[in-house]
Amino acid sequence: MENFDRHLSPEEIIDYIEGKLPAGNLRRVEIHFARCSECVSIAREMQLLQQAWQTWSAEEHGKIYLQARMNAALIAAAEKEENPEWKERLLQWRASWSGKARVLVNIVKRAPGSTSKLISEGLESLMAGGEEWEFELLPISLASRGEEDAGPETQVVKIKAAEVDLSPQSRKAQIQLEWEGDVIVRVKNFSPTEKPPLIVLFSKENEMRSWVKELTKEKDSADFSAHFARVPPGNYLALFEP
Repeated sequence: MENFDRHLSPEEIIDYIEGKLPAGNLRRVEIHFARCSECVSIAREMQLLQQAWQTWSAEEHGKIYLQARMNAALIAAAEKEENPEWKERLLQWRASWSGKARVLVNIVKRAPGSTSKLISEGLESLMAGGEEWEFELLPISLASRGEEDAGPETQVVKIKAAEVDLSPQSRKAQIQLEWEGDVIVRVKNFSPTEKPPLIVLFSKENEMRSWVKELTKEKDSADFSAHFARVPPGNYLALFEP
């Protein structure tokens, strides 16, 4: 004789929500639900939890992970910054922190002789500027050491703020890698009326390993650049101040 009055186990409720109960058990569970408001309440809570879990995608998890890393990098950069103006700007950026940067790009920097790359996937929702950017990677050239080289292949990636529906004109930037380990971030045709942003370059593996530079105008050029000296191989994020 079936016992319709005993409370349902969590496993039975989950199987019911997911439609995995055999026909015989399904009848007993539905009869119990008709008699027991306590199990109905538990089932409703478990169903809401399951729906929330299903929306917790790998993309969302990755976003929150990167935001935590960005937050820690800003704190670390501000703590060790010796330039008073930059320190204050970093503190203001952190104080108004929304989990976003004006633009950011992932730089996977390999050792000389190996292929480095840029990654933009999954970063769109972390942009606050409402812009589209085009980043061109200029890999290490053996010619910089005085050796013959046919010239490295470049890589171009585009990243557009998630909330932008129409594609604006792309801002163009370059990531230039030097044999000695330097990383140069160059923004093409930067408007002299714009305030040059700070750029924070930090390791995704260790946010305490970070560098801060401000874009400065290059001589005899409309371009602005930031020069990071002797950056070891690794996986980095470059954040532009909003």
